Amino acid sequence: MISLDNRVQDKIALQTVIGLKFVNKRDVVMIQYLTNTSDSKLNWTVLLNTGEMIRLKMNITAKDILENMKTSLYIQISQTMILNIDYLSTIELKTRKCLLVAPFDKIECYVSRLYLKNIRQQFELSI
Repeated sequence: MISLDNRVQDKIALQTVIGLKFVNKRDVVMIQYLTNTSDSKLNWTVLLNTGEMIRLKMNITAKDILENMKTSLYIQISQTMILNIDYLSTIELKTRKCLLVAPFDKIECYVSRLYLKNIRQQFELSI
């Protein structure tokens, strides 16, 4: 039996443009800084494993997001993208392309040099 404390720890409250959205941390595939098509404003946008996209409120930083997640499940791969490592299959070192697991394998994303160095240090890989 799962205690209420464990279920609460698995949840995160996302501050959206309209209020709070409670989701399971493992359901978040990626968080990306995107231009909203309706108003051309940049917002962090969360992609859930259901395909649902959730726009976060303005003035949130990547640092705020990672601190709020309170888990090492997420890695920042660039200034504009944070990935859940459960959905990351491979990072091609030559191209720095990130390959995600199906059904997200069509999403193209790349890790920047700086963040690749951080990822290597985080996973204690030789540089």
